[in-house]
Amino acid sequence: MNDPPPSSYRLDHASGVPVQINQIKVAAKSAGKLRQFIDIMKEAVSRLETDPHGWGDPEYRSKAVDAVVCHGLIRPVVFHYVIYEAIHAVVILNVKMYTAFD
Repeated sequence: MNDPPPSSYRLDHASGVPVQINQIKVAAKSAGKLRQFIDIMKEAVSRLETDPHGWGDPEYRSKAVDAVVCHGLIRPVVFHYVIYEAIHAVVILNVKMYTAFD
């Protein structure tokens, strides 16, 4: 018997995230690691859409709304995001290089 697909979280991002991602893409391309970068982005999106609590480490819970801010790492990229459980949504706050591409 097949398990049903996991429930998907709606995914969005803060306004500066596309610029941050593009800057990391440029760094990956210059290091000859563009394929690795693409794989990292696909994996991060998959994890954020299907299991954001299981992937990231919580940093703090909001007092104003039912939300938890987390970070997740797929070396060398770190993703900071917030999970809004009441509306089943995840917002990527920022994406940064943790270290250089190996």
